[in-house]
Amino acid sequence: MDKYGGAILWLAVALYMVKVLSTVCDEYWMPALESMIDRLRISPDVASVTFLAVGSGILRLLVSSSATLLIENSSGVGAIIGSAIFNLLVIVGATGLVSCKDGVSLVIWWYSLVRDTAFYALAIVELAIVLADEEVRWYEALIMLVTYAGYCFYMALNVRITTRLGLHKDLTKVLAEAAAASGRRGDTGQETFHSPQQDFSSTTDEFVAGTVGPRTAGFAEPSPTADMDRQEFEDGDGNQEALQSFQGASEQTERDGCDWLQEAQSATAQIVKSTTPAQLLRDPVDTCLEALMPLPENRCGLLACLSLAFIMVCTYLLTDASVRAGCVLRISAQVIGLALFGASASVPDLIYSTTLARQGEGDMAIANVASSGLFDILVGLGLPWLLRSMTGNSVNFTGEVASLKWDIIILACILVVLVLGLVINGWRFSLRASQLLVAGYAVYCLYLFISIFTFRAMQPDIVEVDPGL
Repeated sequence: MDKYGGAILWLAVALYMVKVLSTVCDEYWMPALESMIDRLRISPDVASVTFLAVGSGILRLLVSSSATLLIENSSGVGAIIGSAIFNLLVIVGATGLVSCKDGVSLVIWWYSLVRDTAFYALAIVELAIVLADEEVRWYEALIMLVTYAGYCFYMALNVRITTRLGLHKDLTKVLAEAAAASGRRGDTGQETFHSPQQDFSSTTDEFVAGTVGPRTAGFAEPSPTADMDRQEFEDGDGNQEALQSFQGASEQTERDGCDWLQEAQSATAQIVKSTTPAQLLRDPVDTCLEALMPLPENRCGLLACLSLAFIMVCTYLLTDASVRAGCVLRISAQVIGLALFGASASVPDLIYSTTLARQGEGDMAIANVASSGLFDILVGLGLPWLLRSMTGNSVNFTGEVASLKWDIIILACILVVLVLGLVINGWRFSLRASQLLVAGYAVYCLYLFISIFTFRAMQPDIVEVDPGL
């Protein structure tokens, strides 16, 4: 196959897999998990570090698993680190751009951010120690999983801890400041506590309900309000004039509703008639998914299993196609993971976070970045490494940690600078800070591009020649 033609083909396959994965995660996978959380009645704090963490980190977990268990290269580690850098710079920056576009600073509750970044920093330190000798042992991977289990245990006690320490009063003050800063008005005198994870859970429910679209949309049941009001008039003092006025208004409303319904039906029929030929060009995968996937309200377990199976297949194709394109272009698997996997695996999170920001929940989106990165490092790397070690195979990164350590240092520096900047600014996130973060990722991409031709350059293939020839 032609060198450049092959690279274009494999990159096209990889980009198409990114599109398909984004569709499956947004429209099927996350709604299924939300329905399971509601049915099992799991507390928001526990759900955020279990179901929701798996939901947001499933792509990176599967990319890491494919690279560790099947393809066997360093693209999985690169994907986790590259995604963490992308999340801190682009997702946090984009959330700030949406939330602070009117010049209003985004107020951040210090406790949730400090809690998650403290565990996040511990995860980064563990990753650096594990990779220091270029070999991962089974007990090191197990320690990473135990660390995340400890984080889950802490989150299960989160409400008790914050209540015991009296942090709910601080949260009430922060919410009042945020409402005043954004121009909202509300009753802030009552000191009631609800954790950010509870806010996060409620907003995810609203987001899922808004993104499912026509799969769950339907006509509302007729409201009994008109009948109740009519009965009140009839049982009252016999005010016939008011009753006639009410009946006239009701009849006019019904006529307006019928006219509106007829116009909507006519417009819908016209749209369908005009777009019927274009249906032939529709993505066949989307058509198959709509026909195959059940509704999350009816069979959320089956929908989650089908979505997971589809995500696994598409993730493997994404990983394989990207690595093949890198081989053709002489780009190392490590760079492929840092650049392509890191960004593409976080596209659903980017869409999700900006949607929360538009709903006025930008602080929840920023707080979720640290917990998501914590899951990616400790579980997204620890679990595949442990599984490979249990099969008797070694996990080695010989000659690759020397360049990868700089990305770990960059990740740690970004986390420290982000937290220090918020501390200096009084736990307020501004528009200028958002712009600097997005610009910082552009600088990091330039750094990766330069590294392709310097210390990350692939060595040319060495062809052994028989001296007797």
